[in-house]
Amino acid sequence: MTRKATMLAFLLMGTAVLTSCKESTPPCELQGRWVVMPSTLYEFTDSLQYTIYTTSPGVFGTLADAIPNPHRWWMQNDSLRIDLNFGNVATYDVQFDCECNVVDLTNAWGTQTWTKEGFDLSTCR
Repeated sequence: MTRKATMLAFLLMGTAVLTSCKESTPPCELQGRWVVMPSTLYEFTDSLQYTIYTTSPGVFGTLADAIPNPHRWWMQNDSLRIDLNFGNVATYDVQFDCECNVVDLTNAWGTQTWTKEGFDLSTCR
């Protein structure tokens, strides 16, 4: 092998190593507790969305304090679907931001921004 061919081979191997070693970030997940407004929090388990209200902004109870009858939810591609019962399903386009601590949900009626419980939105946007 010539010196030029050897250098080209090393260059190609180095490129392959560098591209295969990229850090991959895990995808953002909706499971967890999301503050919708100062008095309302949604907690998403693996398949149910619970609503927890508070009279002290930012201080929310546990699932034991949630209103009865949680809604079933699922992701379909980049869309959130929530079964509101009686054949009604709310569908939102989902866009995560701020290292998965903020989610913007958009549908025909506009955009809602939710933040993970305890996250300060001013530190990111």
